[in-house]
Amino acid sequence: MKELCKLVLFFLVVPMVVYAQGQKKGTVSVLLFSNGKPLISNEVKIDGKKIYKTDIDGALQVALSVGKHQIEIFGKDDKGINLGYFKKPIVIKEGRDTQVIATLTKAGADSIDIDTPVAMKKIKEVKTQESTGTGKLSGTILSSEGGHPIEGARVFVRGTSVDTRTDANGHFSATVPSGTTL
Repeated sequence: MKELCKLVLFFLVVPMVVYAQGQKKGTVSVLLFSNGKPLISNEVKIDGKKIYKTDIDGALQVALSVGKHQIEIFGKDDKGINLGYFKKPIVIKEGRDTQVIATLTKAGADSIDIDTPVAMKKIKEVKTQESTGTGKLSGTILSSEGGHPIEGARVFVRGTSVDTRTDANGHFSATVPSGTTL
């Protein structure tokens, strides 16, 4: 009887482990803001089950299986006052990052932007020369809710390790490798 139980358990566990190892994954990155400032410790629920919280930058990143998922965002300010709620479908693609950027306001002018990456296409191989130079990227981040400068906003350059913040006037400047596509 003991051997039979072990055998049944083995045949139940092994397929689950093999299935979990074979699942294709991607990620979702969530950025949550209110009046240009990150919303810290706000709840994000995925597929109506697991609840995650945003970090000090109003961000979180979660690995998910490839396919369609549902994301719910519960926005609250630092005093616990409700700012808004979003429930949207998202698509996760293998090895790619789906980005969700939500802006919540007390005035109700909320917005959400979901960037689902497109599938990669094979292109004709082209010979290129390696460039070792750098370039300068600079700009100003302004609020869409009045056009005032946003201090402390993080600026990332996709595909690089560039990460900078805006100053009190909303200005930023970063050195990027040459050949970087913006």
